[in-house]
Amino acid sequence: MSIFNEILTNSLKHAFKEGEAGKIWIKMKKKGDDIKLKLADNSGGFPDNF
Repeated sequence: MSIFNEILTNSLKHAFKEGEAGKIWIKMKKKGDDIKLKLADNSGGFPDNF
């Protein structure tokens, strides 16, 4: 689960400007022997010079 923690922490730290409200969606789905994890947020995305 450490990759999950890393992704969530990065979203919390970097997706939103200080004091800015935002949403984070987490979806986990089992398909056969695999688990699919989707994490998304409603931030502005990466800067143009990224």
